Amino acid sequence: MEYQALTRNDVIAAVERTGLKSRIPVNIHFWVHPETFNPEDEAKVRAILSKYPEDVQIIEIAVPDAITAPDDDPSYRWINKTIYDDLSGHGLDSKTFITARQTHECGFARFLKRVSFF
Repeated sequence: MEYQALTRNDVIAAVERTGLKSRIPVNIHFWVHPETFNPEDEAKVRAILSKYPEDVQIIEIAVPDAITAPDDDPSYRWINKTIYDDLSGHGLDSKTFITARQTHECGFARFLKRVSFF
């Protein structure tokens, strides 16, 4: 490895712009996937990546979908209400989560009347 990995505090200082020790943090390993290159180039890409440390840790989280929940956790979704029972012959916007009455009750209709983009 040509470069030494930055310490946790060095990365924090770089992100917060309070001080930069020697270089900016490297996060190239997250974006480059050597296995997607053709076989003769994959080794070259891995050799290039091996020169650089991984200065940040990537922790992936499962962000909930708007209306579709995973089978093992049916309530893990933003809109915890089934609104797409049978859509045969209908578009996705044929059913809504918030009714016109609820929109009016929350004042959103009044807000839309005041906001104009044209």
